[in-house]
Amino acid sequence: FLLGTEQTILETKDRGNTWVPRSIHFAEKQHFNYRFNSISFKGNEGWIVGKPAILL
Repeated sequence: FLLGTEQTILETKDRGNTWVPRSIHFAEKQHFNYRFNSISFKGNEGWIVGKPAILL
């Protein structure tokens, strides 16, 4: 995964040759420009941390 500003989340399944945009509908509906800083997974469950303060 690659994270960035304006709710940017990109996913690759081929070691970075192609990237697919992903979205989190909750973050898109807010009136903030979220910057996603970190992503972590344990099994099939994941967490994203960003600014302004958000934990998804």
